[in-house]
Amino acid sequence: MKKVLLIASEYAPGMLSFASSIINILSENSEFDIYAIVVSKGKFKYEPLLCEKAKNKTIFVEAPTNSLLEKVFFKIWPCKLISNINRIIRDNQIDCIHFLTIDFILTLFIYLKLRKNRNVYYTIHDLWPHEGERKDLAGGLINCCINWGTKINMKIIPNLTTSSRIQYMALKKRYPSKKIILTCFPTLVTSQIVSGESEVRELNGITKYILFFGSVDKYKGVDLLLSAYRLLDDKSCFLVVAGKGVQYFDTNFQKGEVRINRFIEDSELKYLYENAVMVVYPYRSATMSGVLSLAYYFKKKLLVSDIPFFVDNVSLQTSLFQAGNIYDLSEKMRIKLKESPSAGDGDYYKKLYSADALITGYKHLYDIF
Repeated sequence: MKKVLLIASEYAPGMLSFASSIINILSENSEFDIYAIVVSKGKFKYEPLLCEKAKNKTIFVEAPTNSLLEKVFFKIWPCKLISNINRIIRDNQIDCIHFLTIDFILTLFIYLKLRKNRNVYYTIHDLWPHEGERKDLAGGLINCCINWGTKINMKIIPNLTTSSRIQYMALKKRYPSKKIILTCFPTLVTSQIVSGESEVRELNGITKYILFFGSVDKYKGVDLLLSAYRLLDDKSCFLVVAGKGVQYFDTNFQKGEVRINRFIEDSELKYLYENAVMVVYPYRSATMSGVLSLAYYFKKKLLVSDIPFFVDNVSLQTSLFQAGNIYDLSEKMRIKLKESPSAGDGDYYKKLYSADALITGYKHLYDIF
């Protein structure tokens, strides 16, 4: 067995699910000896998402929440995190060190300590920055740090992986001497989602709606979805946009529009998806995304923009519309609402997000044959 250290220093909701899914699946496989170090902050925690076997070899680091100086220093040189990484590598004869999340807070450490290590791996999430709403000074600085850290990490780390075919092809062209492997995107469906029993209080008994779920920013296209919804003649279905981020509109039950601008707990997602008649992802762009796994798991009618990542991962029952075209989106919503639900996407979920497919990719990545 190869001893692999998986590192996840980011705790945004999508990163929590992404990294914990990989840690769990590889930990349960007999061909990997998995160690992990993860960073949590406040309610954004890895521990509830990890299986017992994974927890036994995982170190949990808590990001500072009080002192501004501590927060800033943690973003530059997170001492506790770095000391634990060094200790695990030293004490366990680690074969592979894999940074699963963007990990820009570890860029300086990687450059100073690991850049000559040929057994370091890095997952590329966003090769190209997304379109975003204008941010304040602090938000702009953080974005600059993230983009800078990503560029440095992918340049100095010798082994790269991504779950996006278009990114994979671009990386192969940009770094012909590096080892670059295409691996499956892990499911974002957690045990908390599967067993969740919490109702979404803002829906107030509404059980027939078009759903967008996820953090809301310009590249997600929620403003396009709103405009397309308002073009529909039939308003028998509400529009529900659930997730923290840009507001775009306020809840108006008379107009059939519901905006839930907060963090949605995993225990609420079963209710949110099961009561939706259709799920729409109107993204302007996306290099990788796990949102498809949720719609497929709950066997929902699905409409997505024709961006490359979605095109590569859609089932036969999924409909596409021209990205950015509100008239095409509105027309495809009208047609999709009239379709009867199909159970076919349940099988597609098992095919696309199987543990075996993910394990095979990581065996190639780490040269386990």
